[in-house]
Amino acid sequence: MRILTLIILSIFLLIGCQPKETETISPVESNQYNYQYDIVEEAMNEASFDVSVPDTLPIPVAFVIYDHFEMEGHEYLDLSFYTNDNDLLTISVSTDQSLACPIDTITEQENQTVCFHDLAYVKHVSKEEGNLHYQIEYRHHESDEMAGPTKEQLISLLEYLTLS
Repeated sequence: MRILTLIILSIFLLIGCQPKETETISPVESNQYNYQYDIVEEAMNEASFDVSVPDTLPIPVAFVIYDHFEMEGHEYLDLSFYTNDNDLLTISVSTDQSLACPIDTITEQENQTVCFHDLAYVKHVSKEEGNLHYQIEYRHHESDEMAGPTKEQLISLLEYLTLS
């Protein structure tokens, strides 16, 4: 009877220690993680413009929230990716060309400007291409400026978005 009780307790312990599906984080490459891409596909289907979003990101995503809206004749699509630590990576695409580059310019090539700014609480990268304005922000829960994706990872993600 004791052995049967130990076996049953062991099974419950093994089952109870399995991660929940929404918390499953699988690194694909170094510092790249899968997430629930179906939510992003749903959001992209609502937008009138085409945008490419990778199925892996440089943060371990716990959940995704999106917002699609129109304001003053412009269309906006915001994709917000949260970690379990409440870090936030937001990808915003809009038809609003009036969103200027309020920050440091990284590069200018063929009428294309990429902007980047790294503050203690947020990393920001943006650019305009065609009729769209692309912006990525990463807000981390730590005051460590080295936390989260690197400048290169954010610029790479920005470039991926504009491949569509």
